[in-house]
Amino acid sequence: MDIWKEVICNVPDGCFKDPSHNFWNFTTSTVKKCNCFMSGRMLAKYCGFTKPQNVIFKYEPSYNQFNMRFVDHNGADIKYLGLHYPTNYHQMRLNDPTIIVLPSYMHVITGDGGDNPNGYVPLQWLQITSAIKEMFERGVNQNDGVNQNDVHHETNVNGGGPNVNARGEQPYEWELVVSKKFARGHGVLHFPALVCNDKPFNLDHRLLVVNSETNQSIVCTVVNSTGTEKPKWHLGLKFYDFVKQLKLNHNDKLKFVLDKPPTILEVEVVRTGQTSNPAT
Repeated sequence: MDIWKEVICNVPDGCFKDPSHNFWNFTTSTVKKCNCFMSGRMLAKYCGFTKPQNVIFKYEPSYNQFNMRFVDHNGADIKYLGLHYPTNYHQMRLNDPTIIVLPSYMHVITGDGGDNPNGYVPLQWLQITSAIKEMFERGVNQNDGVNQNDVHHETNVNGGGPNVNARGEQPYEWELVVSKKFARGHGVLHFPALVCNDKPFNLDHRLLVVNSETNQSIVCTVVNSTGTEKPKWHLGLKFYDFVKQLKLNHNDKLKFVLDKPPTILEVEVVRTGQTSNPAT
């Protein structure tokens, strides 16, 4: 804690994120005074745990945010429903990739100056929810195959927004073998012809890119490659940071699933077992 204390306390608030993209705030004054966050018991309550649970925290300095992984004694991810209990949206998405679940922000009253004295809202939560809402609204308006009566809205806890199920077509699926350049984070993700030929993207189209294993996510802009006879698109600069955090090696495989209309790009990493440094 002492190593990161100065960085964490540089702003008055920070947050936790669970594997389902739900967020909880904390005030950094507690970290400064006591070298600890909010009560672990309180956080366990919000996450739905009634017994001791192993948690791995990964700190993101740019958001002053701690991403949580819930694991067993061997370090393997456990089944987690969290705020959505008893509904298992993870299994529902496996069965129907068009299901979109907007994350929730649970503001915790900290007792040091009233309810949210700084007006704090997690930046990444705002980015994710605004991008998903915008993409869904744009997709419904442009997809004649989506019946407005089939759109399912369910209010999230604490005003997190609706859970949206737009039942569209089968998603795009393709694979990519990682080159040395791509493993170093210097490659560009070009969408394959099976996507581009449908011309599914609009000007400044944004996608929520999600690591299917860790739920790490980033919002990227789709860029149109000009001067080409056939339509071509690729992902913008933010995707470089996403790739670097995957810690890929040469010849690893990436599996992509892109829903229709395009809102979420899921990325699955299939490791080859090589341990060589991708920079070599």
